[in-house]
Amino acid sequence: MSASSEVVVDFKKLGGPVYSGRSKGALARKEFKLDKVDKAQAKVIVRIPESTYSVTSSFYLALFGKSILQAGSREAFLNRYDFQVPKVFLDTFETCIARALQEHRALISNHKK
Repeated sequence: MSASSEVVVDFKKLGGPVYSGRSKGALARKEFKLDKVDKAQAKVIVRIPESTYSVTSSFYLALFGKSILQAGSREAFLNRYDFQVPKVFLDTFETCIARALQEHRALISNHKK
């Protein structure tokens, strides 16, 4: 896998229409091999079907949290991860990205004290 390769994270492979829970998000991360994908700096296309009812923050953060932190910023994460998803989820996902980065910064600043 190289930086020029593309990886598709298609939620259809996970069932649905509700995606919830940290443990299920962590399993999805393993299934899509996102740790390897992130090391390779591959472009990721995320597809969520229109029929999806819910994607919880716990699922999202377990699936993408490490990737967000590795990217280091919202912009860097979204430059690599292209979300082709129903618009109804975009605000929630923005909140999740901000939360992951904010909690990480808080942990680092508390650790330095």
